[in-house]
Amino acid sequence: MVTTLNLTPDELTVELLEQIKQMFSASKHIEIEIRSLSENSLYDKETKEEYKERILKAIDNVENKKKIVAFTENEFTELTDNLLK
Repeated sequence: MVTTLNLTPDELTVELLEQIKQMFSASKHIEIEIRSLSENSLYDKETKEEYKERILKAIDNVENKKKIVAFTENEFTELTDNLLK
């Protein structure tokens, strides 16, 4: 199952995280990707040069381990559990 949620930061709540956990409870692993749409929205037009620059910057970030946030399923569960306390 794939789900895309377009939210404002205020809509990102502990309750939403719990609902996501319930939606994917049958899955062994899940992937969550979060990006700001204000910088480069899918609705914005970009030139070929801007697109190439964005892709090269993303590749550089991955290769140099910059701007990467990763956590395991257990770490995610621990985070949500702590937020619910």
